[in-house]
Amino acid sequence: MNRKKLTAVLVALLLAGCASQRFTDHKLLRIDGDWVYPPPDLEAAPSAPATILEFRSGGEFIEHRCWVIKNPGDALTVSGGDPHVVVVGNWRQSFSTVTVSRSHVRRTVRVIGGTDPLCRAKPLAFTVVGQSLVPKDEAPQAHPFEVVKIDCSDWETYVDEAKAEGDSCDGA
Repeated sequence: MNRKKLTAVLVALLLAGCASQRFTDHKLLRIDGDWVYPPPDLEAAPSAPATILEFRSGGEFIEHRCWVIKNPGDALTVSGGDPHVVVVGNWRQSFSTVTVSRSHVRRTVRVIGGTDPLCRAKPLAFTVVGQSLVPKDEAPQAHPFEVVKIDCSDWETYVDEAKAEGDSCDGA
């Protein structure tokens, strides 16, 4: 390989590595539906269905489907009183594409009758766009997952329960 090609390959690898550092070890959020505003007399904060992703630098992937609450000042909190779906798996990146395989799924309301549908779903794939990720099967109209600060004090508990008690996706 000549020097020019080698330099181009090294620059591409460096850029791919830098891109991965922008979203790893952060929570990425996408609001999956409309915000629900309770009646004013309840004095309760609005909430919305959401998906939170975390791509850990060691290759572990977390997908948490839940409801989030918008607190004063637009601070977000994961609702503890609504259903949760937590998926654990692995991820890898090749240039601007991130692919995910699921290994365990845990729901607060279990699926009856067979393998969890998320285990049977096709692997996830995302395109890296800055600090955001856009699902490949939803592009170009997809809403991206964006890095956010969110209060989820029970995050590791949800992850540990999914690993220990979740349905295994092996052989699904």
